[in-house]
Amino acid sequence: MKLAYTISTANYLAFAKSVADSVIEHNPGYTCVIVLLDRISSRFDPEFFRPHQLIEVEQMGIAEFAEMNEKYTVFELSNALKPYVAAHLMQEYPEATVVLQLDSDMLVFNRFDYIENILQEQSIAITPHILTPVPEDGFHPTESNFVSSGTYNAGFVAMSTDQTAKRFVNWWKAMLTDRCYVKPRKGLFVDQIWLNLVPVFFEKVHILKHYGYNVAAHNLHERQVGFRDNAYWINNDEKLVVYHYTGFDYREPSVLSKYQSRSSFENRPDLKPIFD
Repeated sequence: MKLAYTISTANYLAFAKSVADSVIEHNPGYTCVIVLLDRISSRFDPEFFRPHQLIEVEQMGIAEFAEMNEKYTVFELSNALKPYVAAHLMQEYPEATVVLQLDSDMLVFNRFDYIENILQEQSIAITPHILTPVPEDGFHPTESNFVSSGTYNAGFVAMSTDQTAKRFVNWWKAMLTDRCYVKPRKGLFVDQIWLNLVPVFFEKVHILKHYGYNVAAHNLHERQVGFRDNAYWINNDEKLVVYHYTGFDYREPSVLSKYQSRSSFENRPDLKPIFD
């Protein structure tokens, strides 16, 4: 069994359903779980989200949830819950061999074969924000931004279900129970700053340097999108698997990402099809 999950508030459920739909479209053997921070309260019909499972976070029995809900913003809370959901799914589905965490502002464009092969030998796979130096061109982000926000992006984290992966999840839970704030001056940036320590603390950690995973506005300086043979490709070499639409607001569709100034639809027309 292979699992993928995302965490969402009610106002982001359309995004969550979209990423889950894209997982199944290209990887029909997966079970997708959408964890909802709000209560359903008869506001919408969970059947609409089939075949995906829609779970209210309060149904998961997280002992620390009430305390975390009190002290965190919604953004901080949704990030803090990532390892809790992974631990819950590993316990609920002991037959699972792969657990993928995807942020709700992502889409999947191809099969997960590459990462599945990695997880046959490794326990954890994490993706760096960038794989090559950022140009010194006066635009942002710069490499300094990744020093403060984390070397790795926590939007996509891939795990096996072996003992190392479970130890990682439990350690990550402990870090995020009370240290998942946006406080860069104190060295904290939600869930992902802690990923800096993962290759040091744990064995069988794969640093995912496949250019087609976790493509996003912050690494477009090194990645061009093309289309051939009925698939999207990165740099005409590796297939696009996961695009992360971080900073994109559908209410301002002309802006590629509010978190960067280097790329636009004018200087990067290759991106237009995957945003359309």
